[in-house]
Amino acid sequence: MSKLYVAFVWHMHQPYYKDPDSGVYLMPWVRLHATKDYYDMATILEDFPNIHQTFNLVPSLVEQIREYASGAVDRGMVLTRKIPSDLTKDEKVEMLSTFFMANRERLILPHRRFKELLTLRGRDESEQALRKASEKFSERDWLDLQVWFNLVWIDPSHRSDPPLRRLFDKATDFNEEDKAEVLRIHRRILEKVIPKHQELWDTGQIEITTSPFYHPILPLLCDTNVAREALPTTDLPERRFQAPEDAKVQIETGLQYIEETFGRRPKGMWPSEGSVSPQAVELMADAGVKWIATDEGVLAGSLGEAIRRDSKGRLQNPERLYRPYRFGNMQMIFRDHVLSDRIGFVYATWPPFKAAEDLMGRLRAIREDLAGRGMEHGLVSIILDGENCWESYENDGIDFLRALYGKITEQEKIEAVTVGEYLEKFPPEQSLSKLHPGSWINANFRIWIGHPEDNRAWDLLHQTREMLVGETTDFTAERAKDAENTIKPPSGLSDLRGLSGEKVETLEAAWRELYVAEGSDWCWWYGDEHSSQDDERFDYLFRRHLARVYESLGREVPVALLQPIRKIGHPSASVYAPLGLISPDIDGKWSHFYEWTGAGYIDPLKAGGAMHQTSGIVRGIYYGSDLERFFLRVDVHASMRAAFEQTTVVLDVLEPQRLRVEASSNEESIRIYANGGDGWESVSGDETVSAAFVDCFELCVPFQKLNGTPGQKIRFRIVLKTEDRELEAWPRGGVVSLPVPTEELVEDPW
Repeated sequence: MSKLYVAFVWHMHQPYYKDPDSGVYLMPWVRLHATKDYYDMATILEDFPNIHQTFNLVPSLVEQIREYASGAVDRGMVLTRKIPSDLTKDEKVEMLSTFFMANRERLILPHRRFKELLTLRGRDESEQALRKASEKFSERDWLDLQVWFNLVWIDPSHRSDPPLRRLFDKATDFNEEDKAEVLRIHRRILEKVIPKHQELWDTGQIEITTSPFYHPILPLLCDTNVAREALPTTDLPERRFQAPEDAKVQIETGLQYIEETFGRRPKGMWPSEGSVSPQAVELMADAGVKWIATDEGVLAGSLGEAIRRDSKGRLQNPERLYRPYRFGNMQMIFRDHVLSDRIGFVYATWPPFKAAEDLMGRLRAIREDLAGRGMEHGLVSIILDGENCWESYENDGIDFLRALYGKITEQEKIEAVTVGEYLEKFPPEQSLSKLHPGSWINANFRIWIGHPEDNRAWDLLHQTREMLVGETTDFTAERAKDAENTIKPPSGLSDLRGLSGEKVETLEAAWRELYVAEGSDWCWWYGDEHSSQDDERFDYLFRRHLARVYESLGREVPVALLQPIRKIGHPSASVYAPLGLISPDIDGKWSHFYEWTGAGYIDPLKAGGAMHQTSGIVRGIYYGSDLERFFLRVDVHASMRAAFEQTTVVLDVLEPQRLRVEASSNEESIRIYANGGDGWESVSGDETVSAAFVDCFELCVPFQKLNGTPGQKIRFRIVLKTEDRELEAWPRGGVVSLPVPTEELVEDPW
């Protein structure tokens, strides 16, 4: 009997938020995700003993969880504990900026009092507006905000507990004891996270794997030039960074830390961001790692063969992806990008049971396809962040996961296994002759290198490391001279082993600061790809860790480390205005390069704002016009094509008249709704209004249909929706303004 095995790998990671000076965590996300996700993602499995899974715990995350369980404090806790009358004006502004950082639909709006506080604050999040809004808050309001921010991050599975139920029932007029109680609940949950994972690993229901200690991009640590092997157009830093010895330390200390914490050494590793290269894989193998995982894009590059899918996302060559491979001494598995992203970005808006059945239908189809090709025991690897998506799900994803696990349990021909269990039964039968360097994002390293800000960070890291290597060399050379030993080039902490004394402790601390700065999270936020409200804090932490290397050794801190890398007034705006008129063919095809030259552009990556949102449905939006017609083009991520085909594209016009143009991607209908939906006009078959979808979605609507006259401005946004819900809206939190062109505008374009 052919059987399909499914390996869920939940990657648990957050940046290293601790301020190296104060010891206070500058951002609360480890604590909040622990109370909402880390404990409960493991605990839910106890009701499904036949569901085996893999949890990848990053050592720097485990360290932070353990410190919280021992009493560590973050900035959110500091602000929560303050008596409202003692809050400064700056602290009040900080609270209004950060205490509403939660999914509004799922965590704020369902709670009447929290919604009232959000309304009282208002939508404008500029500092000036927040200062003005803070004057409207009473002490009662501040107390309620302090409690609600912490309360909603507790997983719903705990809400039947009497102390927590009391707080939700009370809802308002909280007091100081209520604040203390909610933080005590957080602490109790945090204390259970590591023991629960230990328990499930001991019973064999889960396998724990890990990543390099501070989550660095191993291939770039080994050699930044590898970025051009993955993407030849990558701009490289001025200084080539090559420190494979640091990569080795990050790997070995990570494995050792997990072994010290759980009493067992992991056999598997998720290299940070799924980033691999031949050199990095060799280092992991040398450290005793038996298997690693990365993305299907890396497999495609390694095979020199596309992972082909039809319009519904079904693989046309499934036997290539759904099996393990060997590269050198390493066993490798490759994630199914589409299935992983459906959990991460698509199913959150679906009814839970419908989403679970959709995934099961896809798994059944995969099993049938493999059986038809003679594969009796294929492996589907579903790998994604284990905490970030659930905030967008109904009931924090509990209903979806329970439905999914229940359906898998009922299947005789589909089994959920740990990766280690599968590889022990079915070791790789095929080997890769080469390995494409890349990550799980577009099979390259563009997120972390290539932008001037990223490259500046790498150059500062290089400069700091050179100084530290020199200090270590001088010290070890002197020791070696005293001991009449051979002098060896330094390679980091390993050169200090067996040595003792104050200078050794100082150098060890300096190297640890450098290793923290090698983490992937700092460059994640540099450049154009991502932006958040905490950009300045991430920038500060990166530079501060490097500065402490100098300070600890009594060196003067370079001026460059005292100045922000993240540009003041960084171009986080996601909308680019048109450069001229366009007149594309509305055929849904990428017909020729110049067709959309001069169009305006909406960049979803810049517009995203949410942490770790790298992949929605929309990849990019172009817009523009000729003298008479408005044009729109929506580009879709290849892995999201099937999801897009189930949506309706809405041109949501706010001015000069409120109306909506709705077009289905299958071209079945185009309708214009006026006055916010009070009436509608079907314009299917009207040659002046058209839409098409083949390679991309294209739409054409005459300005006359939009009630726009020359010189007026059309203000609009783009929405993707299903029958009952809005999935995505661009630009987020804003609108686009497009002037209806005049004859003069043709002569003097935008």
